[in-house]
Amino acid sequence: MPSWFLGVIAAVAAVAGAIASVASAGVDSLITPALSLETDMRTAVLAVSAPHLVFNALRCWTIRDRISWKVFRRFGLASAIGSLGGALLHQVASSGWITVVFAVLLIIAGLFGITGFAERARLGRRGAYVGGALSGFFGGLTGEQGGLRAAAMLGLGCEKEVFVATATATAIVVDLVRLPVYVATRWSDLPEAIAPALVSSAGVVVGVLAGGRVLRKVPQHRFGQVVSAVLLLIGALMIVRLFIGR
Repeated sequence: MPSWFLGVIAAVAAVAGAIASVASAGVDSLITPALSLETDMRTAVLAVSAPHLVFNALRCWTIRDRISWKVFRRFGLASAIGSLGGALLHQVASSGWITVVFAVLLIIAGLFGITGFAERARLGRRGAYVGGALSGFFGGLTGEQGGLRAAAMLGLGCEKEVFVATATATAIVVDLVRLPVYVATRWSDLPEAIAPALVSSAGVVVGVLAGGRVLRKVPQHRFGQVVSAVLLLIGALMIVRLFIGR
């Protein structure tokens, strides 16, 4: 992988880290399509799992006092179970129909959020389990989890700081479940994934530091719309990724 391209990936990772600091989604969704321009999609997913874990760990530590453990116990556990199932099926992660369906779900969720429908909805206990399991499953299967997780959590009515903190804690659980499975099934691809994993991890750290300032400036009543706009962007990027992979 050329040095100039690694520099581009570092810059994309910084932007992704800043966006994810506000919306708790975007690290996988922004870096993975960029990496897929120079490497196999499965290798890209493997490489991005490292900066995703770095982002979640760093972000969670800085806002750990705002985690809603009540939401985390329901949503996080379901996400972990779903992630294990998805990671075990990771070998079919590039299937076109899965990418299209997930992208459409994100676009619909983004539109619901912008129109205010998601904020009026309340998932309740069962919805939290379903939303957590689905986001974890797709996180393990394709590397994409933040968008669906954010869409599900919007309906729980969390304040923006609680939203980000709890979503990040949940993402750590998903990462810890899926990463060992990725390594075990993609062991031969590790050498190729190390360099992009390192530079994107560094970029994400820079983005997190900048994104924390942005989060404090986002009004509570606008936060849902900001998240929804990010979901629309992620859905569009996944459609682009599908055509790139062909």
